[in-house]
Amino acid sequence: MVNKKIETPQKQETIVQESGSDKPKQLENVGGQAVLEGVMMRGSHYWAVAVRNPNGEIILKDHPIKSAVSKFNFLKLPLLRGVTALIENLVIGFKALNFSAGVSVGEDEKPLSPWHMAISFGISMLLVVVLFMAIPFFTTRLAKSMVQNKVLFTMIEGFIRISIFIGYVYLISLLKDIRRVFQYHGAEHKVVNAFENKEPLNQKSASKYSTIHVRCGTNFVIIVFIIAVVLFSFLPVTDFYLRIAGKILFAPIIAGVAYEIIRRASKTRSRFIKVIIKPGLWLQKLTTKEPDDAQVEVALASLERVLELEKNYAEENRANSK
Repeated sequence: MVNKKIETPQKQETIVQESGSDKPKQLENVGGQAVLEGVMMRGSHYWAVAVRNPNGEIILKDHPIKSAVSKFNFLKLPLLRGVTALIENLVIGFKALNFSAGVSVGEDEKPLSPWHMAISFGISMLLVVVLFMAIPFFTTRLAKSMVQNKVLFTMIEGFIRISIFIGYVYLISLLKDIRRVFQYHGAEHKVVNAFENKEPLNQKSASKYSTIHVRCGTNFVIIVFIIAVVLFSFLPVTDFYLRIAGKILFAPIIAGVAYEIIRRASKTRSRFIKVIIKPGLWLQKLTTKEPDDAQVEVALASLERVLELEKNYAEENRANSK
């Protein structure tokens, strides 16, 4: 048995014993994200993050999900739900990552203010513009005399963009700390795969599953790149600033379409969808690594906490409806 500390949003901590043998109940949506020395899992109404501290303890923290979709029904419409989900997942991801940054080195969590999140998001967007917009555009423009066709220009630009992304992922995968994050990414996928196949949530069941998952964020990014190449092939603009403006303008649409494809990927037999998600599945060979047993244990702890909270939520709703 391994003791786990559970930290609630109110900073209360209790000690619980590891279970991991109950048959899981299927939720409509289960997703996750690797963080520093841990894994974040989310259900329909709650998310939880489990992080192993330097003492070997698993620290758990959970939060309710206050989704805008539950307040505004129009956000459930195709495309809009994808944009909403992306924004909400980014916010949850920032919070989970901030929590893990402290726990993984044995420090207290530092409060994450809206300003911190805004600055972090701004820096991230600047890097995205430079790496995946400016560099591909100006690199392609160097060969403008040889590339007169606008469609070909966009395709070459897109190819360079994807190449930069793959190269970036490969280079950071060589770093020890990032490699461990990729191992936790693999642990997250193994546990989610076991859950979705209705296996008992334990080490033995999870370990036999693949580190690849169709609804991975890696798939989402690659699909966004592919859709962007197709869409901007029809954009008759070669001016850099106008193209940047166009990409920002169409970004929500592209994200919405990519979300719908990912959402259907595990439920459809469509050859089109199976083909378009293939590159993302291949790239997961880089963004996920085979985890060790201790890392799988952390992912299990996170999902078990989410399942417990979702079960309590459902029981409370049933009791209140009587």
